[in-house]
Amino acid sequence: MQQTTSTNDTTALSIALIEDDIVDYHWIGGMLKRIPDCNFSFQWAKSFEEGETLLASQTFDIAFIDNAIGIRSGIDIVRNLGGRSAATPMVMLTGSGTHTLDCEAMDAGVYDFLEKGSISTEELERSIRYTLNTRQLEQELQEAKNAAIKADHAKAHFLAHLSHDLRTPLNTIAGFSEMISRNQENLPDSRQYATQILSSAKHLEDMIEDLLALTNFDLQKTESIPRHYFLKALIEEAQALTQGPAQDRKVQIKPLYSVDDLEIFGDRKAIKRILVNLISVSIKHSHQGGTIFVACGQDAKGVSILVSDDGTGIDQHTIKEVINAGPYAADAYTTSSNGIGLSLSIVHQYVLMHSGKMLVDSKIDGGTVVEIFFPHEAENSDVI
Repeated sequence: MQQTTSTNDTTALSIALIEDDIVDYHWIGGMLKRIPDCNFSFQWAKSFEEGETLLASQTFDIAFIDNAIGIRSGIDIVRNLGGRSAATPMVMLTGSGTHTLDCEAMDAGVYDFLEKGSISTEELERSIRYTLNTRQLEQELQEAKNAAIKADHAKAHFLAHLSHDLRTPLNTIAGFSEMISRNQENLPDSRQYATQILSSAKHLEDMIEDLLALTNFDLQKTESIPRHYFLKALIEEAQALTQGPAQDRKVQIKPLYSVDDLEIFGDRKAIKRILVNLISVSIKHSHQGGTIFVACGQDAKGVSILVSDDGTGIDQHTIKEVINAGPYAADAYTTSSNGIGLSLSIVHQYVLMHSGKMLVDSKIDGGTVVEIFFPHEAENSDVI
C-alpha cells in the first residue's frame, strides 16, 4: 500500500485508489494534482484484497475502484462493503465501458462510472463533486427520515398516554355526578362531590388548553402579539389561577420582586400560560405544606423568571427529553401524578417562540428550579 499526500492541510480531501496498474495510478494521481484548488491525501491499494481491507478499515471522502483488479472485479468490493451504505462513497473505473457493466456497477452501489480511456481532469473533478454532493444529500435525507420516524414514535407514545389521562378526570366527573343524583338529601356530601367535579373539569380544561397549544405548535399556527407588560400583574394573575390547587395541598406561593414595575416584552397569553404551567407543575410535585417561590429580575440583556419548589424533583434524562424531544415529549415530571406530560414541553415551546431560553435544575427529592429568560425588545412599545 502506498500513500501520496499533496498537502499538509488536515481538511484535505481523502481519496483512495484501488488499482493494480502503476501507470494508471500515476495517471489518476497526476489528474488530481491538476484540479484547481484541490487539496487531497491519496492512498493507493494495488490488489483486490489490499483494497477491500483498506476500505473496510478506514473511511475516505471518496474511493476510485478499478473494475478489473487481476482476475477479480472491483464490483465485488463494492458489493462486499455494502454499496451505498458503505462508509466511503465509491466510483467505478473501467478500461472499456459497456452499458451492461455500467448498469451492474450502479446497481451494486457506486455513485459514478468513469471510462479511463476518455476521462479528463474536468470530468474527474465533476465526478468528485457529484459524488460528494450526492452523498451529502443522501445523508441529509436519511437524517430527515430518522427525525420523522422519531416524531411518529413520539406522537404514538403521546396518544397512548392521552386516552388514559383524559379518562381519569372524566371518570371522576361521571362517578361523583352519579353519587349526587343518588344522594340529594345530604347537602354537605353533594357540595363535596360538586367540588370534586369542578376540580376535575378544571383539570380537563387545562389539558385541552395545552392540547390546543400543542396542535398550534405542530401546525406552526401559533400567533404572537408581543408588547410590554408589567410582570408583577401577570404573576399575580397566574397565582390567582393556581390558588385552588395550592390550598388543597397546603402549598404556599411566594412571589419575590426585585422591582414592582418590572416590564417584560412578549405575548401576554403565552407569558401567563408559562407562569401557570410552571406553578401548576410545582404544586403537583410539592410536598404537603411546601413552598413555591416565583422570582423575577432583569439585566441589560433581558428579563428572567425563576420558579422553584422543594418537591419530588425530576431526573436529568427526563429534563433532556423535555428540552430536546419537542412538544410530544413524554414528560414524566407531570405524568407521574396528573396531566399528560405537556406542561414543561408547552412552556419550552412558548419560550422558543420568544427567542428565549429555558434552564431546568433539579434533583430527585431535592426540588426543582426552572429559569426562563426573555430578551429585551421594542423599547418604544406601550406598557399594559
